[in-house]
Amino acid sequence: MLLMTVIVGIRVKAQEYRTDPECILFIAQNPIDGDPPCNDYCDALIIENGYNCTFGNPGGQFDLDNLDNSELLERTNVFGFDLGPADKAFPRLVRLVMFAMLSFVGLASMGYGFYGAYVRSTALDSPDKVELANKIFKNAVLGVLIAFGGVIILQILALVIGIEDNLTSFNVIPKRGNFVSITREDVENGFCLEEQLGYLDTGGGTEDEYRCEDGRWIPN
Repeated sequence: MLLMTVIVGIRVKAQEYRTDPECILFIAQNPIDGDPPCNDYCDALIIENGYNCTFGNPGGQFDLDNLDNSELLERTNVFGFDLGPADKAFPRLVRLVMFAMLSFVGLASMGYGFYGAYVRSTALDSPDKVELANKIFKNAVLGVLIAFGGVIILQILALVIGIEDNLTSFNVIPKRGNFVSITREDVENGFCLEEQLGYLDTGGGTEDEYRCEDGRWIPN
């Protein structure tokens, strides 16, 4: 009986709050300059009744459909990704594009290296093929070094211009909202905004709560 009571209690607690898909979609499509009007994590009863909860208060009920659209301020939005205010949107976009290009260079270099291994394995006693394979290896290594060095340079520049807080953080676009759902990878490597609370699904209907401290997720 005691065990059943504990299990039921855990399930009830887990059902008190849940993500609000309408709010998440609203934030993605209508980013605003500052805090969003709604929480992406909300009281389950409010969501079931067709309402939303106000930002910073998962129990504060209001109707998102009746929001005054004049409150929305222009921000840079690319394919549904909020890049933030204009002064930091362009550097974030450039960084995103550069990361994609460097990733391609790195992958292509690795593939080129595998090709070099194939050429070397079929060279037998052919000096020309051996020389070609060695040249391919050198170019592949150079490509990997260029990609790796480019990432480091991008991270240093991100620190200098203030769109990143440390060299090991690769979050181009941090999650928005006061209450957000996070993953284990977010906890280990993710970037967060001050006063955010994160909820990690641990399975079995339970969640671990985290708070944002100095840009990192800390167990609450």
